Amino acid sequence: MGEVENDLLSGDRVDVLFTKGEEFAVVEVKSCLSSDDDLRRGIYQCVKYREVVRATRLPVEVDVRAILLFERELPAELATRAKLLRVRSRVHLVNE
Repeated sequence: MGEVENDLLSGDRVDVLFTKGEEFAVVEVKSCLSSDDDLRRGIYQCVKYREVVRATRLPVEVDVRAILLFERELPAELATRAKLLRVRSRVHLVNE
C-alpha cells in the first residue's frame, strides 16, 4: 500500500510513495481538469521526486520508478517527453 502525501527531504510532497524493500515508486496524480501545462509540470515533478528519493538512499543504489497518473490521454508531445525522461504515464478514469 502506498503512503499518501509523503514529505521528501527536499521539502517537496509526493502524492503517493510506494516502498518495497529497496524499490520505490513515486506517483504524481493529475485530474481530468489538469491543463497540458499542468501535465507537463507533473512530468518534471516525477523526475525531481525520483531523483530526490534516489539521493536520500545513497550510498545504497535503489530502483525508483516515476509514474504520472492522470484521467485523460497525454498529448503526443508530452507522451514523448515522458518516455524520454523515463516517466511512466498511466490513464485512470475516475470522473467519466
